[in-house]
This record gives sequence, C-alpha cells and structure tokens, in this order.
Amino acid sequence: MRYGSGFDGLMIVVAAALLVGCGSGGGSRAQVTTGGTTGADAAGGSDTGGASTGGDTGGASTGGTGGAGTGGTGSGGDVTGAGGADAAGGGGTGGTGGADATGGAAGVEATGGGDAGGTTGGDTGGTAGGDTGGTAGADASGGDAGSPATAGGAGAGGAGGAQSAGGAGGAPSGDTWTLMVYLQTDCDLEPFGLVDLDEMMSVGSSPDFTILVQADRAAGYSSEAVGGLGDWETAKRLRVESGSLTELADLGEVNMGESATLAEFMEWSITTAPADKYGVVFWDHGGAWPIFGPDASHAHDGLTLAEIQTGLSAGMSAAGQTGRLHFVGFDACLMATYETALAMAPYSYYLLASENVEPGHGWDYASLTSVTGASTAEELGQALLAGYQQQAVDSETGASITLSLLDLNRMSSVQTAVDSLATAIGGANTETYAQTVASVRSRSFVFGQSTGMVDLGRFATDLAAADSSLSPVSADMTDAVGSAIVGMVNGPAQATATGLTIYFPESQSSYDADYDGLGYASSWRDFLQGYFNAGTSITTATAFVGADPIYVSDDDYILDGYLASGTASQIAEAVMHFAVVTANGDLLYLGEEPAAVSMDDIVTGIWDGTALIVSQGATWDYAYYSITVADGGYWVLSIPFDYYAGGAGVGEVVYYEVVFDEQINLVSETFYQNVGGAWGELVIQPGSTMMTMLPFEEGAAGSAVWADQVETFDATQPFSLSFDPVASGTNIYMDLVVTDFGGNSALAYDTGVLP
Repeated sequence: MRYGSGFDGLMIVVAAALLVGCGSGGGSRAQVTTGGTTGADAAGGSDTGGASTGGDTGGASTGGTGGAGTGGTGSGGDVTGAGGADAAGGGGTGGTGGADATGGAAGVEATGGGDAGGTTGGDTGGTAGGDTGGTAGADASGGDAGSPATAGGAGAGGAGGAQSAGGAGGAPSGDTWTLMVYLQTDCDLEPFGLVDLDEMMSVGSSPDFTILVQADRAAGYSSEAVGGLGDWETAKRLRVESGSLTELADLGEVNMGESATLAEFMEWSITTAPADKYGVVFWDHGGAWPIFGPDASHAHDGLTLAEIQTGLSAGMSAAGQTGRLHFVGFDACLMATYETALAMAPYSYYLLASENVEPGHGWDYASLTSVTGASTAEELGQALLAGYQQQAVDSETGASITLSLLDLNRMSSVQTAVDSLATAIGGANTETYAQTVASVRSRSFVFGQSTGMVDLGRFATDLAAADSSLSPVSADMTDAVGSAIVGMVNGPAQATATGLTIYFPESQSSYDADYDGLGYASSWRDFLQGYFNAGTSITTATAFVGADPIYVSDDDYILDGYLASGTASQIAEAVMHFAVVTANGDLLYLGEEPAAVSMDDIVTGIWDGTALIVSQGATWDYAYYSITVADGGYWVLSIPFDYYAGGAGVGEVVYYEVVFDEQINLVSETFYQNVGGAWGELVIQPGSTMMTMLPFEEGAAGSAVWADQVETFDATQPFSLSFDPVASGTNIYMDLVVTDFGGNSALAYDTGVLP
C-alpha cells in the first residue's frame, strides 16, 4: 500500500549536481589519470562489478567499511529528509537557510518529518487459477444491458475463466448499498487503518448505505482506541456509525490471508445487511498480481488472485448472491494490473485500484459523504477518485499517484487487444520484433521495486512509435484501455500512465514461474515465454569489445563502452555504476544511474563526481543511490537503508525515495518496505535506528556484498542529504553493465584518479 509525506524544497545546486550525470557530455575532453585497467568482459553478469538496489538486498553488518578516499568538500546544500513522525503522515516543518559548505550558492535546508514509506511488489506469490473455470453470465457474452454475469464458478486453481471477463451492459440499479471493507491492519500499516476508520465514521451508515468492516489489528504498532472501542489484537466485525463503531462480533485471531476468511466475511456481510448493490474494499499492502494483504500474525500469509476469486465466489454463493458485486476496490499498492482486472471481471462490474504505490493515507473515505443508496458504482468510484486526489494534494504526496476506475464489462475488449498484440509481436513474429520489443522495454518505467509491471497502454504506444507496422494493434490497445478506464487520477510524474499495468519482467532470469498459472493471461504468458526463449538463442552474443578510458567533459566523468556490432537493439537494460577504490584495492560503490545506448553500439555512462551524504547533526555517512526517469522531467532517487525497528538487533532493507520535478524542486519523499512480497509505507516505530548501506567488493573482479556503514541514525528524527564532490586525487572505478532480453550480461569498466 502506501507511502508518506514530504519536505518542501531542494537546493538548486544540489539537484543540478544530482541530475547532471544523465546528460550527454560534450565540450572539451580531458582524460582522467587512469590505472591502466580499462576492460571489457562479455561474461560480466551480475557478479562482476555493478551493484543493484533492486530485489531483496540484505543488510550484512560487516562493520565500518567506511568511505575510504572519498574525502569531500561539501559543495552542495542540504536537504533534511524524514525520519518518520506520527503514523498519520505528519508533514515536515519549514525550511532554514543552509549555506554551501565550500562557500558556494546558499542552500535551502527543508526539514522532513512524516512517515515516509511505501512501495512496490515483489515477484513472489501464488498462482491465480488455470485456463478453465468461470461460468459466463449474460454480460460475459454481451447480453442485455443490466443483466448480471454469474459470479464465476471456480476452475483450475479457483480462477474464473477468461471468457467471463464481461461483455456489454451496465450494472443493475438499486436503492441500497452495502460496502464491505476487508481491513487487514495486522501489519505495520495499522495506524493508517485507524485514521481511515475515523474517515469512515465521518460518513457512517444509513438506512440506504451501510459500511461493514472486518478489522484485524496488530500487536506492537498502535494501541490507540478508535470509534469508542479500546485497542484490540483480534479481528472484529464492525458496523460503521456516524462518529462511532458498533462491534458486532469478535472472531479472535484469524488469518486474513486465507480465502475461507474472506468468504466468511462476505457471507456474513451480505446476510447482515442485504442490499441491492454490494461493494468490497481490500485494504493493506499490495504486490501486483502475486499477492495482496500479508498478515503479520500468520507468517505474512497473503491472498493470491486465485484465493481472492475463491473467497468472493464461495462467500457470495453461501449468501445466496447470484449476481456480480457492483464494486471491488484495492486500497493498496500496485493492484491496477491487467491480471487483477481479468481476475475480478467475473465477480464485479467495476474495479478501483492503483498502478503505482499509494501514499500512507490511502483513500479518503470521508469522500463517501456524497454517496447515497441510489448512487451507481461508477459514482461511488468517482467520489473516491476525487477524494484521493485532493487528500494527496493536501498531504503533498501527489507527485506520483495513480488511481484508475475500470468498467470490467469492457475488459473482454482489452483482453482481445492484448491477445492481438501478443500475436503481432510473438509466435512466428518473435524474432522479427524481439529487438524492437527489447528496446522499448528497456525504456519502460517499472512500477515498484523489482515487480516487472509496466504500463500497458504506454508500452503499446511506444511500440508503434518504434515500428509503424505495429500501429494498428497499438491503436486497438489504446482504444480498448481508454474505453475500459472510466475515471483516473495521475500525479505529474505519472502523467502518461494509462490506468493498467501488465507483467513484463526485464529478462528470463527475473520471470516468476507462478505467472504460468494465470490461465486468463495465457496469450501474454506465451508471448513472454517465446520472447525470452528467442533471447536465449541470440545469434550475436551481447559483449563489449572495448572501452575508452574515463575522461572529463564539462566537469562530468564519462565512460564509453563499445558493444559487438549490431547488438545495441537487443539490450533490455543498461546501467552505469561508480565507486571509489580503497587503499586495499577494494571497491566501495556510491551509486548507479541509467546508461545511454546508441544504435551505433556505444554505451555511455556519465557521473558528476559527487557522493551522497546523509547527516544528522554532527553524524554523517555515505549512502548509495539510484536514479529513475519518470514523466514530465521528473526524477526518482532511491536510497537503501538498513532499518532496525524499535532498536532490534537484526535490520531489514527499506528504500527511501525522493521525487524531483523538472524545475529541480523536491516534491515528495518516501520510505518503502517489502512485507511478505508486497510493498507499503514504512511506519517508523519509536526507538528505531537506521544505517546507510553501500555495496562493497573485494577487488575489482569479485562479488559486491551490501554492508552497513559506520554511523547509526535515529530513524525518528529528520536527517539531511547532500551531494558532495569526491576529493581530488581519489582513485575511482566506473563500469557499464548491459543485459539483453535473454538475460545475458556484459561488463566494461575503467579505473582512474580524479584530477
């Protein structure tokens, strides 16, 4: 689910230094003094240099590897980040002038605050049903308007069949609503769940609009009372009243990650508050198609799409409900996926979910005050869209938000368009288009950390821009997605997001085999498998044939590598890493940025010669960072920390994300953590500490190991970020790592001494 509040400004000098490494060089060339180690390694792979912030990086506590040789004269001003305030996401306080350490331009130091956090879904998780299943109702075959589709009989793995994705026709009307909220707060997000319950109480239930909640609370995250009820650690069934909560049942400890638990809640809700229209909201961390809602009291067991389908089907059937739900919503990260929409189409008329991570505040349930029993599902969804957007603006968390409302009756057209695209670029055409697909995929924005989720409509549009022969299928995709999306809000950093993501990992090695079980996505699965198989039989191996020594241009440090002729178009990812070389010849990596790949087979990495410093009072240390390009000139900076909750002896890796706009203003800051394969905002606990992390490599040909640095920071207090120049005379290392769509990697590198 969710990520947190931000500080207000970033010193221009700092931000300019941050972004200059993504430029194109130019100007005069002055070579860095080299150590004679310029090299190219076709077998480079992940173990030869090159650190990465993605995935489940450990926080090995190898002690103080320090920042040997980095020196630093502090040319940049400071930005004060967030350690984390109260769980409600309190914003930071204003700014004080911060002078440049070397007497340069005056900086601005903005204090952070707020519960940073948030994030992206892992590639783990279960299957979501087989190729069979799902009884198509009238709407599924394009029946009369208003005739409900049957709620999908369970097929293999409990999945409703793809053919029941819904045809033409709207949801039946009625004068009463029951909204069911599956509030899985048995996790670190519990404090935010209490805030959302308060919002629901500002609406309350009425004779024509009832809100029922199953709220499973956690131990150790919040002891606050809510709605007239004291703290609890079990699961309670509640009726939301105006200003209070009425407890209807205490279930004891239950596993919210089991389909049976969901089914029982559905049956109970429908029989407790019969209505003409039903909706269900799933509230917790989300991890795209693999998983939703890990339950902390049950080893972070969460619901797969197949389990959600089974729970919905069984619960509705037990309650005698034969039609579809009117509304399904995921107040969670990353759940607006093609796969989720297909899975929900047999069970609901509308779906509300986010492509990207959600801020910690999630949806604003107070916006439901405009909803009555006579409101349609689309009107309910539109109210939540508007409330979410306004709350994000008010909380200064809106830079990267996404939320889309889908008419699931129209998913059959989206499915047909995906099938057509998969046929056009796959099967017998795989080798024809594989390099074009690889090039487009390499430039696609991936939502979350290591999820492989890319925007569906944007991907199709970019394919057509790269090869006009794909324009017809691209146009069909754009039309189908545009028709299915009946409401959407996007922050400026995601202005071109089209409302749905689809699974497309960068290479075979990162493909999650559980995707094979999603029968309703079989055509896309077959395309992915064919595409990756084509990559394993690439005729010209991805390899560097040489590299120039590191040189200086306009105060940037530049490394050019040369690929084997004609192989640039098969590159799926290109990254530049930079490091300092310690007195022992070991590498201490400072960061990574995208490298540019030209069609004349040249790969270029540019570094501005600065190191990221985290400071808190007199305490400071080096930190690793990576940069991602978003929409509209926005940039996303990601920094890994080892987080020790409540002073625990064992840390967990969390990611601090900072977003800048085109004018180099800091617009949001966030901490994310992975919980059981799903991502969400980090809620910082009292007494918690953090340490920065850097990849450390013994020698230039070893394997990088993530290690905590020397200093410990108070995670509950603000800290500052600055980009300081690495000292003259420091030994440095730069490399270029490219990966093709078959998962083959190559490495080029050089070492030198800063002038």
